[in-house]
Amino acid sequence: MAVSEDQDSKLSSKLDMSHGFVHHIIKNQVERNDYDKEVKLAKTYQKGPRLTPSTNRPKKPNIRLYTPPSRGTKTG
Repeated sequence: MAVSEDQDSKLSSKLDMSHGFVHHIIKNQVERNDYDKEVKLAKTYQKGPRLTPSTNRPKKPNIRLYTPPSRGTKTG
């Protein structure tokens, strides 16, 4: 009888995974990962090509440059 009790305790100590709950969680995680990849890929296509500004244009054209007074004239 001691042998059968030992076997029963080994069987009852394991988790019963027949309900499939863990498989449902794993499936949801895989589907979420696939969805996130699709959304990220769609965002990269949505941005389009980037236009780089030319180097000849000034960055801030409205800023006045400082011009020091000339040495020959006196201001009073």
